[in-house]
Amino acid sequence: KVAEMYVAGREDLDFPWLKQAQAESKKEQEKITLAEPKQAADFLLEIGTEEIPPGDMNAYLAQLKEQMPAMLDELHLEHGEVEVMGTPRRLVVLVKDLVPRQPDREEVHKGPPAERAYDADGVPTKAAEGFARGKGVSVDDLQVQEIDGGKYVVAVVAETGRSAVEVLSARLPQFVADLKVERGMRWNSSNVSFSRPIRWLLAMFGEHLVPFEYAGLASDKSTRGLRLGKHESVEVKDPAAYFKTMQEEGIILDVTERKESILAQVKILAAEVGGEVPDDPSLLDEVTFLVEAPTALRG
Repeated sequence: KVAEMYVAGREDLDFPWLKQAQAESKKEQEKITLAEPKQAADFLLEIGTEEIPPGDMNAYLAQLKEQMPAMLDELHLEHGEVEVMGTPRRLVVLVKDLVPRQPDREEVHKGPPAERAYDADGVPTKAAEGFARGKGVSVDDLQVQEIDGGKYVVAVVAETGRSAVEVLSARLPQFVADLKVERGMRWNSSNVSFSRPIRWLLAMFGEHLVPFEYAGLASDKSTRGLRLGKHESVEVKDPAAYFKTMQEEGIILDVTERKESILAQVKILAAEVGGEVPDDPSLLDEVTFLVEAPTALRG
């Protein structure tokens, strides 16, 4: 009852906070003109960091596998396979065949009970008028539907789909913020918390940048190679070029592939000195998150 009284009060005031939020959102959108693909393309997100401990890396990978598809569903963006990868210095998500825009759709918004929205003569009350204005529709367009055993007025609002670049730009800062571990670090004036300091952000949809800011950093179309390698920073044309760069650097992003490579090399080294490699899955898991380029082990 308290909740219903509160909503009724806001309706009578014509939802002032909602109108303010809509105005601010529109103002921000008008500032940005974003390039976007004209057809489905791959979306790539890389969060570059200082070396993340193995336990935290496992936690982040598990969260990314769950939260990326959930976010895309929330944004009404259809897509293909979602791949999650990671090394000590980078968390990587590849979304195959992401659509360039949201679909146009109709959203049904529940309003006040019908008995409070209309008087005895069927004339709309202030509650109905306020609800209609808040949803941007005419009071004459309100409908009465039975919901959960009661009759309520509803507003059917047509929503035009927005571009994937636009909605991702707005949503990605919160997406990264939602990645949590038991103990995080704060390292700059942004005061955000992460397992280890974030040093770069890459976000691309096809060949186009997906601009967003987090932890005092702006996303870019560049990545970094090995810490002691030839290329501190590498420009990236598109997701395919990114994976080619990783291959050239000897960086194996896939956790399982990197683990198998490490184990194979350790067995070779052990055989060369007449030794054996005991079965120790936990140790192998830990070593897998300590190196980015296992082909360098033998060197």
